[in-house]
Amino acid sequence: MNTEIKKLFNGIAPVYDLTNRLMTFGLDVRWRRTAARTAAASAKGPWLDVCCGTGGMLGELSSAAGPGTVIIGADFSMPMLDIALRKPFHGPVRFVLSDVRSLPFQDGCFDRVTLAFATRNLHSEPESLISAFREFQRVLKPGGKFVNLETTGIRSRLPGILVRIYLDGVVRGIAGLLSGSRPAYAYLADSIRTFYSAEELKNLLMDAGFSIVEFRKLFPAVVALHTAIK
Repeated sequence: MNTEIKKLFNGIAPVYDLTNRLMTFGLDVRWRRTAARTAAASAKGPWLDVCCGTGGMLGELSSAAGPGTVIIGADFSMPMLDIALRKPFHGPVRFVLSDVRSLPFQDGCFDRVTLAFATRNLHSEPESLISAFREFQRVLKPGGKFVNLETTGIRSRLPGILVRIYLDGVVRGIAGLLSGSRPAYAYLADSIRTFYSAEELKNLLMDAGFSIVEFRKLFPAVVALHTAIK
């Protein structure tokens, strides 16, 4: 990943969980829980959570997983992983320091791959994002499922205006002030504003070679949950 993005996330690691709760009014916990339950349905193991950060999604996955399911969290930020390592989990959770574009796993290792609120950080150019999706597909078993939870770009006028007010006032303003890192949250606000729509992201997943791709909105015009089958 981009070294500047890595520096940004290293810097905000201590306040990342708090600002997420504040920015989403606590809804991000519910969205992750829904994504984890979707991933857990008819799943075996092991599972891989990429860009796991401070372990928010890992906590929900470990609660939803069956007994003995091994879950691996991969992230490029050691400060983020340091926080995740100190959290309690309901089952076996392991960690790997790794760039998601070159995962240190053999082909077909995982029954599930999940990604929560980090797709925007994989670079927004179509070719770059497709390349990352292909890497996730590589480590999935045949029939395995990729579950992606992410904000979705707004194309209609009125919702777009409301989202811009929220991004400028809450994400860029309040979260930037509380975190002490205005550049990091300015970047996050801009990445949300310019990201793909749910339909566009579905098409990119199809272009990456996934055979069945579906999505549903978890919050009107703001958050989407995609599932893609290898």
